Amino acid sequence: MRSRVALVGFMLAGLLLACGCEAECYVVDPLPKVRKELRAQVDDALDEADVSDGQRAKIQKLFEATVRARQTMRDETLPRQREIMAELRRAEPDRARLAALLEQNIDAGERYAHAIVDAVYKTHALV
Repeated sequence: MRSRVALVGFMLAGLLLACGCEAECYVVDPLPKVRKELRAQVDDALDEADVSDGQRAKIQKLFEATVRARQTMRDETLPRQREIMAELRRAEPDRARLAALLEQNIDAGERYAHAIVDAVYKTHALV
């Protein structure tokens, strides 16, 4: 499964390079904007549920904690994305290096996904 994910990641990186949207790949929303959007998304979801103000505050706090996990993921993955793009520019990219970089980014993404799932699980217990 990991090899398929790595292959898809490699193909996507190559496609992004070929399409000329490399510069956009490095554009990430600043954390204050992420926090605001996340809070709004969680509030929208909670509006549909019958939760108390106390529950809402606890749930918002859970999801606020995931912003740090997102920052950690960014700190880990963005430098590697640049390395991936640099490797792809070479006449003969090192496949093993590309695979290793992609796998590290996949692992960082999985850690972030686990933080989100943990927040969802704890939210479920509160509601």
